[in-house]
Amino acid sequence: MWYHLIMTCHNLKKEKSSIIHFFPPVLLLFLFLAGCAGTAGIQNAKLQNTFQNEIATHDKLYRLLDEIQTGLARGDSGTLRRSLTASPKNLLIRKRLREIPFERLQVFLGEPEFDRDQASLVMGLNYLTHTEYYDIRFVLKNGRWKIRDFTKK
Repeated sequence: MWYHLIMTCHNLKKEKSSIIHFFPPVLLLFLFLAGCAGTAGIQNAKLQNTFQNEIATHDKLYRLLDEIQTGLARGDSGTLRRSLTASPKNLLIRKRLREIPFERLQVFLGEPEFDRDQASLVMGLNYLTHTEYYDIRFVLKNGRWKIRDFTKK
């Protein structure tokens, strides 16, 4: 196509009447570039929408983590217990969480690592000189983050 355009421009110098032959390649080039720009705009809009959804989803987890940490600092493990998914293991963990005096502990939450609809982080519980670490794995269910796995390191 470029060769045809260049040859048409070269031949244009020789013949004044061949200006009509110059327009179809230029018109095709213009339509091609306009079509590509329109497609890129649609792709950018989809990408931007996906990015905004991902930010909103991550923000939900950060808010949940803030609620959990604030509650645990007051000695209330309710938010943490309600965040656990319904599994036999998590039902046992729920019962044990009621027994822990969180108001006496320092709670540290690591930075979450996201992988699509899952996330994981490390939580540290510190009492005087003793620290225990837990891996917490979250899953996104129906637009809400739930703790799928809560294991001691």
